[in-house]
Amino acid sequence: MGQNLKLDQEKLKILNRQNILNIIRNSKEISRGDLTEKTGLSPTTVSTITNELMENNMIAEICVGESSGGRKPIIFGLNKHAKYVITIRLTYRGAILDLVDMECNPIYRKEFKEYLDNEIKVRKMISTCLENIMSDFSENVERIVGIGISVPGVIDYKDNLVIYSSRLHLSNFDMGDAVRSVIDKKTYIFKDTDSMILGEYYFGEGREYKDLVYILVENGIGMSYVNSGKLFRLPRGGFELGHTTITSTGPKCQCGSVGCLGMLVSEMPALLRLNELIKEGMETSFSQASNLNYIDIIRASNNDDKASRQVIEEQAEKLGIGMANIVNLLNPELIIIGGPLIYSKWDLISCIKKSIKKHALEPYTDKLNIKFSKFGHESSPLGMANFILEDEVFIPINI
Repeated sequence: MGQNLKLDQEKLKILNRQNILNIIRNSKEISRGDLTEKTGLSPTTVSTITNELMENNMIAEICVGESSGGRKPIIFGLNKHAKYVITIRLTYRGAILDLVDMECNPIYRKEFKEYLDNEIKVRKMISTCLENIMSDFSENVERIVGIGISVPGVIDYKDNLVIYSSRLHLSNFDMGDAVRSVIDKKTYIFKDTDSMILGEYYFGEGREYKDLVYILVENGIGMSYVNSGKLFRLPRGGFELGHTTITSTGPKCQCGSVGCLGMLVSEMPALLRLNELIKEGMETSFSQASNLNYIDIIRASNNDDKASRQVIEEQAEKLGIGMANIVNLLNPELIIIGGPLIYSKWDLISCIKKSIKKHALEPYTDKLNIKFSKFGHESSPLGMANFILEDEVFIPINI
């Protein structure tokens, strides 16, 4: 009986400590008196816990507040340098490395440009990223609570495997093993759009929503889904929107099918279509499309380049068909579009909405919101860091 009571007391102490830490995090600045009011704990218990958190450098005294008649209160805030998260965003063009503090601010960044098209190059890139952190921040390595790695592909989240990535040419690649060969820290692997939807959900356009979809239109089409405030992840991948069929014709996809959305809407289809219009003699500022990229076409469409505008409008129609399938299946409150399309300055979203309305159930489209990503690719380190911090440090507590 005594042993059980001791365990219950220890558990309650941990819960109270975690609750106070989370309140300080969310409040930014708060006094012991306000903590007492918010938690319902005694002033003595609050004082004991805040002293412990200060001893562990998790929080700090940041200023003295205004007096309401008695002694001026001490104001506490999070010590943002108490813990760090490493994030690595892998693409076929290279990697972006960030060290992120407890307020999810990137405090260090390096970009590495190299085409990653096999397992050896990916493993070497991960080593390069981690060795840079260990060299430049050697005194802070012990403060790192986790490493998040974003990858385009099909992910086995439980075993930290990249089951398949056509962009990086990976198959059953053990990301955890690649990290452990350099540093012994817990590894979290994210599909690229998972990291982006989390960044938007925590800090960007998705903050006011609980059911949302993120669609990345870039070198293909990726998708992720937050359901009832939780990232929806299947054990061995899913939500391959780019491989959904929207027509019975079209170019052959790497998956072996035809009519895949990703083969009709993304950078390469846009370049091919622009080249067709150039050959047909449509008015444009471009003489050929071979040296262009997706953003070039989008920016030209902003400047009323007729061929470029037609290319993007045609892609908007096809993208709307693919999104209509998502609307009919999931009925989300919000769809966020990421990738180069966010640089569009004309009303591209209206074109997409018009296509969705033609192909989706009317009750599901009436209150549907569609927005461009607030942070673009910058949502990736934000999403990974916050997810890891909540799993390792700010564990949500309901008391």
